[in-house]
Amino acid sequence: MSCLRDYKGLQVTTTSPMAVQYINAFIQEVLQYGRHWKVILDAVEADPTCAYANCLAALYWMAYERPEKALVALNEAKAHRSGISRREEMFLDAVTQSSNNDIDAAIATHMQISIEYPLDLLNVKRGQVLCVLFGRKQEMLQLSQNSITAHPNDHFAWGMFAFALEETGQLTEAYAAVAKGERLLDDPKTTVCGEQHDNKHPRIHHTDPWLHHAMCHLLYREHKMEEALEYMLRHSHAWEHAGTFMYSHNWWHVALLYIAKDQHTQALDLYDHRIWVSNKSGTQEQLNAIGLLIRLDLRGESIMSRCLDVSLYAVDKTVWHKERLLDVLLAWLLQKCGHHTLVDELIQGIGSSGSAEGRFYAEAMRSFAREDYEQVVQLIQHRCDSTVLGGSDEQRDVIQEVFQCAIKQSRQRI
Repeated sequence: MSCLRDYKGLQVTTTSPMAVQYINAFIQEVLQYGRHWKVILDAVEADPTCAYANCLAALYWMAYERPEKALVALNEAKAHRSGISRREEMFLDAVTQSSNNDIDAAIATHMQISIEYPLDLLNVKRGQVLCVLFGRKQEMLQLSQNSITAHPNDHFAWGMFAFALEETGQLTEAYAAVAKGERLLDDPKTTVCGEQHDNKHPRIHHTDPWLHHAMCHLLYREHKMEEALEYMLRHSHAWEHAGTFMYSHNWWHVALLYIAKDQHTQALDLYDHRIWVSNKSGTQEQLNAIGLLIRLDLRGESIMSRCLDVSLYAVDKTVWHKERLLDVLLAWLLQKCGHHTLVDELIQGIGSSGSAEGRFYAEAMRSFAREDYEQVVQLIQHRCDSTVLGGSDEQRDVIQEVFQCAIKQSRQRI
């Protein structure tokens, strides 16, 4: 079959230059967490027989939590997989595996692609997203290590590498990776693909919120709250064109910094105007909101009306069992808001999905909302590693805060 090349020089099985142009635009949007992922549907329209375009369309629908549309797109991709390149076929397999909740197989396939085709940065991003969601830190780092030498002049690659280094505790290397990414981002002579910037190769990127996100993680981990706050506020203008997740998540990090400085009013203001503002049915948006509300509740702030608002969307069972950490935090929220039957159903579903650890943590969060602190301690005290729940260290820190509060409260009752 006829083939063209994407902006990294990777083979795309299509005869349509427009389809490749739209695929390039989609990759750009994914890497910079933009709000125009829908451009991939233009690629499918340009060449409905392009398996890779259909596969990426499935990825788009999965990201926007429309599994029925993702299935249609995947079936279209499979119908046209004959004659496609090995890389495209492997990527289609990985997306299919993740859609079937075979996460181990999906991560392994993304890993193999990163070894054989290190130029495929979209593959690294997708693989790392799965690693974050399912607590696979070492694989997240390995994906970047397999590909970073192929992208010496790509700030997106360095931002992903920096975050993986931070999550695995390699802070010196992570700072160096952020610095490298920032130099590339600020250099007007460098394009995403490392070519010189001229009229024939226009600069197709302008921001990298994930790079800012990685730096914030680093500074927060080292308790450099003032520096982190100054850094994030200085770069916040760059998030205005980001999609809802990245926009709200970076502001979520800013809110955490205000909480660390005991400036709860500022954190609540960000919650109301920057964090819990759009796509309220989204799993990541609910994860941001609930995690922040628990922290503020622990510090004595009145958050009940906000909890009830989030619960209006959390009772929609379509968000359940998509992310382990969200399930655990939902147990607290639903109990807090009086949805006792629903929280029973949620926790029972966690157990039936095979996540025994997730069920223990969810039980603990429900007990905490009931103010049964002794039960919280009994459930969590021998479970020191919450990594299995997925999410970043900062997202999971709230569980440790709950545990410490439960210990303190249970001792006061003796």
